[in-house]
Amino acid sequence: MMLHVIKRKPARNHRAHPVATGHTWMDVWRGATVVLGHYHTVRMTQSDGSTRRRRRFVVVGSGLIAEVHTRRGVRHWLLTAKHIFCSARERWRPAGLHLLFPQGVEPRVEAGPGLRVRLLRKGRRQWFAHPNARVDLACVPIGSRVGPKSLPVLQVDRLLTQGAMPVGTPVVLLGYPEIGRGSYVQTLVRQGLVSWVSPNRPGSSPLLIDSHVFPGNSGGPVLALPHGFERPGENSAGEAAKFVGLATQSRILELPMLAGGKEVEIHFKGRRPSETLLAPQFVGIGVVEPAMRVGQLLAAASAWARRRRAAR
Repeated sequence: MMLHVIKRKPARNHRAHPVATGHTWMDVWRGATVVLGHYHTVRMTQSDGSTRRRRRFVVVGSGLIAEVHTRRGVRHWLLTAKHIFCSARERWRPAGLHLLFPQGVEPRVEAGPGLRVRLLRKGRRQWFAHPNARVDLACVPIGSRVGPKSLPVLQVDRLLTQGAMPVGTPVVLLGYPEIGRGSYVQTLVRQGLVSWVSPNRPGSSPLLIDSHVFPGNSGGPVLALPHGFERPGENSAGEAAKFVGLATQSRILELPMLAGGKEVEIHFKGRRPSETLLAPQFVGIGVVEPAMRVGQLLAAASAWARRRRAAR
């Protein structure tokens, strides 16, 4: 059984919704897959001309909560893609993000209770990135008391699948792509297969999957699909659902925009030449950081946390 449920005391004056325990292995992984984002206040104009403010949740990415046993007890880490926490290219460096938990089986108007994940404290980073700067993985410890009454997490041994996934392996991708209002209420499941594995380093290099990875999917788990959904840990044939890795990005091609069969160009004043207007196109190929890299991240993050405690 790979689902652990941690009982925690809810915040004062906070009604916590129950978190459904999984009856199948898919439900277990969906329960531990969370959505990350921030709240944004928008002004809406009514039919009578009046305006009102409404607070909306904007999805940034997905994450997975893992449980690691240490000498001092149990620690919980939120795993996700590094660019969710910091991206120099996008000039993105939030001080914190909101984490919302899935509601369970029954759909609701709002997502379940969440917690505030602090990423910066007095300018100091509170999260840990993979030691290899080229690996798009990061994690942050979860220690707040604010959240659901029951927090589903996954044992770390379920995330340490070793070895490469053969090309053609069926997989499922869990996450929260931004597909419309309320898309973050429940985890969206998409199916695909492993389309490319590095011939030189098959177990440690990013692999490609034939599945659409949209904004919001980053940080969501990718699982090798067994042949059934009957039991929480394994199927009727005894084959366990294997953790492949975390989705980090989608391959995007920039193609020229066409109008009337001709390329659309931007013309600038002065001596600068004109430029062709490009539009991003999703090609249906996603990039996954493998399970081995996730294991390296958790090991390094645990050592980092021990050093921080010793320095206090």
